[in-house]
Amino acid sequence: MIEPAKGVLSARAGISVGEAFTRMRTHARHSGGQLATVAEAVVTGTLDHGDLEPVTDSS
Repeated sequence: MIEPAKGVLSARAGISVGEAFTRMRTHARHSGGQLATVAEAVVTGTLDHGDLEPVTDSS
């Protein structure tokens, strides 16, 4: 489910698939959820790309 979600998020948000994966992973970590659950929500449309924050470099 993660690979399709990366493609869906990439297309919806106009970002690279690498950035899509990073946003999903970060959302999962910050929300205490699992990456697979976030990916499923992206694919089904219950989690919108606007809910996934861009990752900023904090260094």
